[in-house]
Amino acid sequence: DSDGKLIISNEEQPGRPAQVGLIGGRVDKGEEPIDAAKRELLEESGYIAHDFKLWIKTTPLEKVEWSTYIFIVKNIEKVQDQELESGEKINLFKVSFDEFVDKYVVDEDFRDFECTLEILRAKNDPEQFLKLKKQFTN
Repeated sequence: DSDGKLIISNEEQPGRPAQVGLIGGRVDKGEEPIDAAKRELLEESGYIAHDFKLWIKTTPLEKVEWSTYIFIVKNIEKVQDQELESGEKINLFKVSFDEFVDKYVVDEDFRDFECTLEILRAKNDPEQFLKLKKQFTN
């Protein structure tokens, strides 16, 4: 957001325990990943972003016909209330990058393991980690 904080979610879906993670969802058939990211951001948070940068693209398992895309978004603006699906509860909260890394990313219940993996890899190289932090906070 405008004060350099990250917005993450505590999400409850019917029949599943609450999970902390990034704002996101599925890509609909015929939809481009960037368009899905824009739609999910708006639906789950009520925000639009003026800058999207693809950070991670991965196909988690061999022979699986889907990929995971994680975008870093900046210059966000609140334009509406959340548009949640029936039974869905999403509470948003702001954290610093350091708090995100030290408290949430390493938590066993953090649902976005691709994010965890990339951040832990970067932590082994101080220069790479600083570069990553700047991507999120500048």
